Amino acid sequence: MSARHYIGFSVPDEMAASVRAAFPEDEQQALTDAGLVDDWTPADALHCTLMFLGEVSSTRGVRDELEELVHGQLPVSLRLRGETTLLNSHLVVPVDGADAMAERVIARLGHVSQDPGVLARPYFGHVTIARCHDTAAGERLIGRMVRHEWVVDSVDLVRSNGSTASPRYSVASTHPFA
Repeated sequence: MSARHYIGFSVPDEMAASVRAAFPEDEQQALTDAGLVDDWTPADALHCTLMFLGEVSSTRGVRDELEELVHGQLPVSLRLRGETTLLNSHLVVPVDGADAMAERVIARLGHVSQDPGVLARPYFGHVTIARCHDTAAGERLIGRMVRHEWVVDSVDLVRSNGSTASPRYSVASTHPFA
């Protein structure tokens, strides 16, 4: 059975708390009730995507490639850049520090991705915190400050569970830097 997958970095619980501090739960509910936000990314589903794969029936080859790719990799320092912004109709916080690893992942595994633009467009590191009804609605939410720094020492292959209920994603495999 195939499922949607992506390759990315997990985020620590403290970073999720920083994101949530910018949008307290009562405000999230009010924005959702007003129709400005379709859904908020649950804290356990926040992540920094390096590359979207799409529908994958067997992950064995991807796992093998990731093992080789991260061998000898030093830990990577990541930083939420600060202000929320829109990426299409997604409310995101930009992430600095993921570019080099994303470029390596895309160069090595881009041919596997079902995203037709993955090899052509520049990588934009980010954490998606909400999906907005439309861009105009989302523009009211940009500019919130969210800051956090963390160090990653592994890359995850993550499977979408095909629902907006939590858990939205599950880690199929973790590939420690070694």
